[in-house]
Amino acid sequence: MIELKLIDPHWINQEPDDTSDQCAHGRIKFVVDNLVISDADQTWTVSAAALFLLRTVFHNHSETNSVAENNYLIPCCGFTVIKDDDYSDFGLLILGCVGGINPQIIHNESMVTIVYKNQSRTVELSAWADAIVGFADEVIAYYNSCSPKVDPTDNHDLESWKLFWTEFRENKDRASEIAKSS
Repeated sequence: MIELKLIDPHWINQEPDDTSDQCAHGRIKFVVDNLVISDADQTWTVSAAALFLLRTVFHNHSETNSVAENNYLIPCCGFTVIKDDDYSDFGLLILGCVGGINPQIIHNESMVTIVYKNQSRTVELSAWADAIVGFADEVIAYYNSCSPKVDPTDNHDLESWKLFWTEFRENKDRASEIAKSS
């Protein structure tokens, strides 16, 4: 069983709404068959975490083959979004500070193995996708409950955030199809 829940979503200023902050934060409860990955005791950047987790529905994730280049799968920070076709395999880097949680996600046909702190759990890909899509939906619902974001005035930032949300929605739609296959 996978438990992946958004708890206490907020913006960096700890306010329930902030039109200028692009990055949602919150605590995450993340447990896979009694393996606790996050017990909701710390605040993470949940918008970046949701995108990175969506990427794991389609790609392996490890320190040497990361879906969160220069960051953690569940990052403390994800405040700088950069369009980067030259360096990033995904065309988009999300940079932050030096903290986070970084479990490995390994695909094997229709199964996914999650490795964290020398323990592993294996689940069906459809169950993995379902949990990730549910979490992504919680993040989207939080954004939708707040005032619309003011577009960044820097064109590079604006283009980068548009790419973020395009990839987020496309991956969520594709992952939803996998989740339905169970």
